[in-house]
Amino acid sequence: MYVYLTLNSLVFLSSIICENVFCVFKGASKFSSFFYKFWCFILLFLSAFRYGIGTDYFVYYDNYLQAINSSIDFNLVSYIIRFLRSSNLPFQIIIIACSCSFLLPIFYLTYKLCYHYKLFSLGVLLGLSYYVYSYNIFRQFAAIGLMLLFLYRWVYTSKNKYIFALIIPILIHPSSLVALVFYYLISKMQFKYQTLKALSYLGIFVFLFVPESLGSLFVKKFIQLFTNTIYGGYATSQDTNFLARIYNQSMEFVPKMLIIPFLIALPIMLNRLNYSTRIQAQYTNKSRLINVQEYFLKMYFCYFMVMSLKIGSEMVSRFLMYFSIVGIWTIPMLLESKGINKWLKSVIAVFIVAVSIYYHVIWLNGNGCGAYPYQNIFL
Repeated sequence: MYVYLTLNSLVFLSSIICENVFCVFKGASKFSSFFYKFWCFILLFLSAFRYGIGTDYFVYYDNYLQAINSSIDFNLVSYIIRFLRSSNLPFQIIIIACSCSFLLPIFYLTYKLCYHYKLFSLGVLLGLSYYVYSYNIFRQFAAIGLMLLFLYRWVYTSKNKYIFALIIPILIHPSSLVALVFYYLISKMQFKYQTLKALSYLGIFVFLFVPESLGSLFVKKFIQLFTNTIYGGYATSQDTNFLARIYNQSMEFVPKMLIIPFLIALPIMLNRLNYSTRIQAQYTNKSRLINVQEYFLKMYFCYFMVMSLKIGSEMVSRFLMYFSIVGIWTIPMLLESKGINKWLKSVIAVFIVAVSIYYHVIWLNGNGCGAYPYQNIFL
């Protein structure tokens, strides 16, 4: 726990000094690019060369040991594992490949989307758990990283070749296909500001006053269809037991703290990406960047609308990772918004930093999905 807590604190400290989050340190901004590359290297190194972290590590390691004689699941990772085993190549190659598939796209998108707050974005990646989760459910996170990268390139360039490239994350984790359908539907959403504001108030009302068990009951019948599939364990992890365990690990606690402020802020941010701004920036790189920002903001808004239902399902929680992770960029977008006062940005930044530190502290009791203590292949 202390490794991640120290790392998260140092990344945020680098952001505070170099990116003028709370105050101005003269001349410090020129070191921002250096620290960003430095921390990206550290995060990638720790992830790629970890050992025995999370339940999935040994599940896939056992698959590697038995790969020659066992049947193969329909996913790309299984075929790679069999190839590695038959070629007497080390299992660690899978960990390195999955780490790169998740983190390199995340680093690239952070560099492109968060020009002024790249380091703060890395702090959010660590603080809101996604970095540590990628240690455990690494096949899904590899798919998420590649999918977001190809979606970014598709929205930014409008080139259909990136749509065809989405077959790669689908082959890595089949749930990506379902996520892709929702990504497409979200891209077609065109709500006016008043409609978004009304929806946000509805989400806040549901979150505050609708019983937590009602959301779980709403989806219970549907997800029972998956009880006889490879996702059966997640489909049957329901209601009270799931919510208690997940709360102890803080996987849902922090998002629930963010529901109300972000359901209020996201419609305002979407409204600022208005038609006149698009006309002024038409056919320029800025216009294409606005398209991507709007897309991710809508995705994050939909995520919090679903979170307001308080659905006690591990299967739903795992699936929502495809949408919650864009918070890595939408939270820094909030800090970059010109329509928000500087003092309010400071309050938001303090809140995110405090919540992130609390995340790691509370994980000490829940063992952070098996992520503690940190080990690597060199020790």
